[in-house]
Amino acid sequence: MSGRAKLTRAQTPATQPSAPAPLPSQSAVQPSTAPTGTPECPPALKKLGECGPVTPAQSAGPDDGLSVTTVLGWAALVVAVLGLPLLPLLWRTRLRARRLATGEVLTAWRELGDAAWDVGVAPDEALSPRRAASRIVDLGRLDPEPAAAVHRVAGAVERALYAPPGAEVSYPELAQDVLLARTGLLESADRLPRLRALLLPRSATRISWALSARWATVAGAVSTRLASLRSRLPLRSRG
Repeated sequence: MSGRAKLTRAQTPATQPSAPAPLPSQSAVQPSTAPTGTPECPPALKKLGECGPVTPAQSAGPDDGLSVTTVLGWAALVVAVLGLPLLPLLWRTRLRARRLATGEVLTAWRELGDAAWDVGVAPDEALSPRRAASRIVDLGRLDPEPAAAVHRVAGAVERALYAPPGAEVSYPELAQDVLLARTGLLESADRLPRLRALLLPRSATRISWALSARWATVAGAVSTRLASLRSRLPLRSRG
């Protein structure tokens, strides 16, 4: 009986210790930092607010450079500030070129009078062309050459005014004599009057005169038009 028990024990295998369970890998323990795709939320759940928190979109970084609109705005401002003092000069230059391009003696004479006015010789419409020329020469302290040019232009004006009807007054050097007289007036003037004649010409007052005359013409036309409309309206019957 004991021998059989020993044989049974010998045939029964000994219980082996179980192997330890494998430890979780490090990648499984640490949370994954890779972005996971989220399924698109249906519109019905979006209305109910069941889609969870919405990740705000990443805001764009600050714009370090200036926009094109800003640069153009500043450039226009600089041009306006620098160009505003030059408007009288540009106006006189354009007007002078336009007057002398006509070739008309009276128009050139007006330009010569404005050139003298710019340096301080105010115009006097009551004087004859010859006396006005002598006044420009004396007050403008002109040298002999520009003084002769002034007298030549004045002589052409007298011929244009007192010539018989239909007579043509030829003066090919008209523009050159006006420019020569203007150059002499500027050279004879002191520094400050010369700068003022270039940058702030006194003859620019004609701009305000022209604007006032135009405004008076427009106002008169509007007033006449309104009076005409009132006269056409039917009168109300009196009870």
